[in-house]
Amino acid sequence: MLKKLLLLLIYIYSPVGRRIRSITGAQLEDGRALWFLDNDRGDPIASGIYLLVLDSPSGPTVRKLLVRR
Repeated sequence: MLKKLLLLLIYIYSPVGRRIRSITGAQLEDGRALWFLDNDRGDPIASGIYLLVLDSPSGPTVRKLLVRR
């Protein structure tokens, strides 16, 4: 059985709209992606609420994300 992979772009935004992380060319297998809670420079992000934008061929999806350390 072949597994279905979906290629998409993932963006993480702070509550004030600043993009803190871009994950380009992410491959989702079974609906999961891995992120180490860091920004684009590799620094760990603080606890708080962030916006997760999944940009796929079928259109963007926005979700809230809670990070608790």
